Amino acid sequence: MNSIMPINGIVQGMQPIIGFNYGSDSIERVIQTFKFCVYIATTIAILAWIGIMAVPGYRGYVPGSGQGEKSLCTIYLQNVLFLLPLIFTLPHFLGIIGVWLSFALADGCAFFLTIFILIQDRHILFAYNEGRNAVESGVPR
Repeated sequence: MNSIMPINGIVQGMQPIIGFNYGSDSIERVIQTFKFCVYIATTIAILAWIGIMAVPGYRGYVPGSGQGEKSLCTIYLQNVLFLLPLIFTLPHFLGIIGVWLSFALADGCAFFLTIFILIQDRHILFAYNEGRNAVESGVPR
């Protein structure tokens, strides 16, 4: 979801620019704007895909493995622990840039929290016992 939001913003920001330039018969600017926005949106999508592929199946792993506390931690701490303090403090120092930067920093902090939890659970994810994974072989959660 977080990777789709910037792409939607690019598309919604592109529409009035293209509409204005189309109305003023600046077809070259329409094509230039369209190509630029497709390039940026594609770059964001590729980077998001790489990020998602770096930790395959983790979003489904935590809730599906009966670890509700960790699932709650990864979902809600992003907004409560990270975003709220940042959004109340950064604008005092950076103005409107601080508001937008706080969202990116909260996402980054949540990413590192997720990586920390994943590293703690690596014995469950990557341990194998005679061809069976750790969950099947009775490794405690």
